[in-house]
Amino acid sequence: MPRYIRLENQKIAYYRSSSHDDKIVLIHGNSGSGTTFRKQLDSSLGQKVGLIAIDLPGHGNSDPASTKEQYSLRGYAQVLLEALDNLKINNVILVGWSLGGHIAMQTSELSARVKGLMTFGSPPLNLPLEIEPAFFPHKAIQYVFKKNLSEEDAREFADAFVGSQYSGELGSFVQDIIRTDRQARPELGNSITAGDFGNERDIVSRLKIPLAILHGKEEKLVNRDYYRELTIPTLWRNGVQVVDAAGHAIHWEQPETFNAYLEDFITDCAF
Repeated sequence: MPRYIRLENQKIAYYRSSSHDDKIVLIHGNSGSGTTFRKQLDSSLGQKVGLIAIDLPGHGNSDPASTKEQYSLRGYAQVLLEALDNLKINNVILVGWSLGGHIAMQTSELSARVKGLMTFGSPPLNLPLEIEPAFFPHKAIQYVFKKNLSEEDAREFADAFVGSQYSGELGSFVQDIIRTDRQARPELGNSITAGDFGNERDIVSRLKIPLAILHGKEEKLVNRDYYRELTIPTLWRNGVQVVDAAGHAIHWEQPETFNAYLEDFITDCAF
């Protein structure tokens, strides 16, 4: 069940693991919700470490954005910082999936309380904006910034999250996509197209905190070769960690492997 915090103009939902030693915040992807991390929240890791997953504005059980600027990487990052203040989390590791990883990178530029980053499905964006090197030309890309999605569109979008070996149910992804505020995707697209975000290639090149990058071996959306072009001095274990039998949604497809990586990363960050 969601819990809620009240920011100045809106209600933000979040989900908490059984351990309340809050230090890890999980950030979902485009048209997702915090419930996508329930295989982490309800795991043995969640019994040992305080995990919190939030619903971004306009997603899941959170209120829609109070301004259209909130539906941007910078806007989401500001909401995340307000949520951390409300929850009294002073030092944190941010774990971001897809859009969530981009929000995590942006947030790390804004606050010294961020002590580590783990991203997956989130190739650092460059300015001027260059989408093609980082992403495959998959048919589902058309839905990323589209205002109105039918249930069929949502199912095709969700199918792009998983590798060919995944045989589980995608219904929760579809429900999240359909319930997302219709303005969230196009407003995010407008802000990214306008270059209204910090250059993430620059951000990762000057990081002073550890950055772990996971990548599904069967990823359909993100081009692994793109990471070879980046300079990341604090890259965890000196390389991108490739997860077998997983696509874009590693945390969902291979939760035990994902949770083991996350636990190791938390230990190595040790703050």
